[in-house]
Amino acid sequence: MIDRGLVERSRDVLEGRAARLALTMSGRDLLSRAQQSVDDLLAAVLADWDAERVLALAEGLQRFTADLAAHTHSASSAAG
Repeated sequence: MIDRGLVERSRDVLEGRAARLALTMSGRDLLSRAQQSVDDLLAAVLADWDAERVLALAEGLQRFTADLAAHTHSASSAAG
C-alpha cells in the first residue's frame, strides 16, 4: 500500500523503534469510494426488503457479532 501511494509511513516520535502508518489523500479517496460502493450494494440488495426482514437481519448480525466477540475473548483468555 505504501508502494501504491495509499499509505505513508513515519517515525513514531514517542517510540523510536515504532512506525506510524497513515492514509494518504489517495488512500482516503479510495477508502471513501469503497465505502460508497458497499453502501450502494447494500441499498440495492435491501431495496425490496420490508422493514421486518431488515430488522431480522440487523438483530441476527448483532447476535452474531456479540457471539463472535465472546468466542474471541474466551479463546484469547484460554490461550494466555
